[in-house]
Amino acid sequence: MKKFKLQKSIIIDAPREIVWEVLTRNEYFAEWSSVFAEGPKLRAEWDVGGTVYYLDKDNNGLMGKVTQLEPGKLLTVEYEGEVFDHTEDPAALKQRVDWKGCMETYMLMEKKGKTVFDLECELPTKDLRDEFEKTWDKALIIIKGLAEKQKAGVEW
Repeated sequence: MKKFKLQKSIIIDAPREIVWEVLTRNEYFAEWSSVFAEGPKLRAEWDVGGTVYYLDKDNNGLMGKVTQLEPGKLLTVEYEGEVFDHTEDPAALKQRVDWKGCMETYMLMEKKGKTVFDLECELPTKDLRDEFEKTWDKALIIIKGLAEKQKAGVEW
C-alpha cells in the first residue's frame, strides 16, 4: 500500500512536558482535535503495545498501537484499523480507506525553554494527505495556544 507522508513543525513557548500533556490528555485532545472530528475523545493505554483510540462523538474513529514511547519526547502510533458503527474491526476500514500500517509520530525537543514539535504522519490517500495538510495547520495553532496558556497559568 502506498502511503502519503505529511510533515509539520511548530515552535511552542512552553516546556515539552506541558506540550506532552496537551497532546496526550483527553481534555486538551478534545479541544485541539475538534478540527478533525466533531466531539473528539481519546482513549489510550500509554505503553508500548498499548491501544489508542481517536474517536468522534459517535465513538467511531481510528485505533492503533503505540510502537514507540518516550514520555515527553516521542510517541508513535501505528494504525490498525477503524472503530466503525461501535465495532472494533481493523478489516472494516478496507470498505472505505485502508489505514492499516500508517504511522503518526510526535517528536518533542526542547531548545532554550521552548519546544519544537515535529509531526510526521502517513496517510492512505493523496486526498486525505491534502485534507490533513490544512487540518493539521489548524490543530498545531490550537496545540500551541493551549500549551502556552498552561505555561502562563491561564485557564483554558
